[in-house]
Amino acid sequence: MPAPPSVATAAATTPADGAGDDPVVGLDPAGVAPGSATAAALTSFVARLRAAGFDGTSASVSAAAPDDPGVTVLAALARGEVVPREAAHEALVPEDLQALRAGGVLLLVGGDAGLSAKLLPMRSVYTLLPFGRPDEDVVYLGEDSVCLFEIVWAARGIGDRAVDLATGNGFIAASLATRFDHVVAADLSARCVATAALVPVLNPHLRTRFDAVQLDVADGLRPGSFDLVTANAPWVPETAGPDGGPPRRFAAGGPTGFELPRRFIDAAATLLTPGGRAFVACLDICFEDGRRPVAEHAPVVAARGYDVAITETRLNDRTDLGPWAARQAPGATSARHVVVELHRPT
Repeated sequence: MPAPPSVATAAATTPADGAGDDPVVGLDPAGVAPGSATAAALTSFVARLRAAGFDGTSASVSAAAPDDPGVTVLAALARGEVVPREAAHEALVPEDLQALRAGGVLLLVGGDAGLSAKLLPMRSVYTLLPFGRPDEDVVYLGEDSVCLFEIVWAARGIGDRAVDLATGNGFIAASLATRFDHVVAADLSARCVATAALVPVLNPHLRTRFDAVQLDVADGLRPGSFDLVTANAPWVPETAGPDGGPPRRFAAGGPTGFELPRRFIDAAATLLTPGGRAFVACLDICFEDGRRPVAEHAPVVAARGYDVAITETRLNDRTDLGPWAARQAPGATSARHVVVELHRPT
């Protein structure tokens, strides 16, 4: 997880605006209430990036917005960079600057300015990824999330209703809302839900198509009511955190890494409409005693009347997960990142 912008290292001299310094902490997304001045300023911020064609790279807006020179500053802030405080004042109208500060989105420290989160564009949608806060849940978005998205997107599903379980920052759910009439983003973490709830703030065209709710896996969702279910369930084999404390909520999948993903797979199956499909990411580990939890559970789900397929993701092309899995789960001999796909026949 990236750290907040290091604006704490800014020059000690405070600018003449007399506004003082902000605490350097990651965003509390619950503090950005829909309909508030902060939400309106954030909507305007993203609208300027969208109009300039910002794609997350430094060069994407360099010549795209000749009538909005300040948008290059906004692009740098969106990428998590620190900019001169004076530049932030010049790029933002005073009302927006004050509203973003009041909501903890914009941090001014000494002569520097930075955001407490990154703004991430993907195709036609934006999501927000808050930096970490002490003793609070991590809002997760990683390469495994993108690998799951690629497989889901390539399947080209469309329909009335979709749900993204363990939604993290709402990235996959936001993308699905461009194809489905209504999308639910669900997560156990209140901080993740509050982050996902900002998707309609960043993307006003999705306001009538998107809801974020706090749920344990899928508890409370009506069975047989979704055409598509996705989940990047926590899949790390972990019974204690790296510091010896409790297992990390965003990462820990249980002793074999599959205890929690199994719950997501079973829940996803029950949520599907006839003809519906589900995609759940997890780690396929083989153990020296012959156990292979993912492969062993597939026929169990198939016996309930679902078509089941297991597809490897490109994450395996970048790294050999086997040695890491052996350290995480005693007796593991190999590990592959996979997506379990379910289809409920009509």
